[in-house]
Amino acid sequence: MKKFKFLKTSTFITFIFELLPLVFALIFYKKIKANYLKVFFIYTVFLAVFVILGLHSLLILKSKSLYLSFVKCYLGVEYACIAFYFANLFKNKIIKYISLFSIIPFWAFALYDYFKANSVGFNNIPAIISFILCLIFLIYYFFEKMNFVSTHPLYKTISFWLCVGLFIYFSGNFFYLLFIKSTKDIEQIASMKIVYTIVSITKDIVLALAWFAHERNETNDSIITIPDGLNLDGDIPLTTRLNPNA
Repeated sequence: MKKFKFLKTSTFITFIFELLPLVFALIFYKKIKANYLKVFFIYTVFLAVFVILGLHSLLILKSKSLYLSFVKCYLGVEYACIAFYFANLFKNKIIKYISLFSIIPFWAFALYDYFKANSVGFNNIPAIISFILCLIFLIYYFFEKMNFVSTHPLYKTISFWLCVGLFIYFSGNFFYLLFIKSTKDIEQIASMKIVYTIVSITKDIVLALAWFAHERNETNDSIITIPDGLNLDGDIPLTTRLNPNA
């Protein structure tokens, strides 16, 4: 019984923590100059709006069906913001277009699911698809960053920590979405929701603290390139002789 009381309390705390990224984004608003940071700021605004609507529907109106409708709408908005964020962050033009135009088929499927599913139920398939696609974008982002070296360390940038926070959220809660409907054990469901709460709060803290970093515009001068012909991958002697005639 204590676990379920804790679960209700933690759910409310999670809602409050979801406002944290917007609060810190407003505090450090002067740092929002790059287009992808502007998109992420819009994402935090939508996140806060849907959190407030969700709390109002559950606590004031006590309408679970209205709350689920808000959740379904938020899934579409969340994916659009994240995809547009990466479309502005990626350097590869093909991947940019893929992430941007993926919004259209996802919205089409989400709308189909919205009108087909029962208003009092929740189909987690759109959320699972959204999480998979976002994880693919995040993995490609880290892969892309590994292919060049910048004079400004990656871990000191806002965008890097925003991606770390998103990776924690999508990877940490992916299996929650995957298995939440595979069991009817109340105790197990409660334990899974506690893990979901911990992961979500961790994500919000990382997204909030990310604004303490500094984002710099990367130019050709800030990227360290290695000239061709240096043969750095050639054989390197393991020992060096002090006297070549010895």
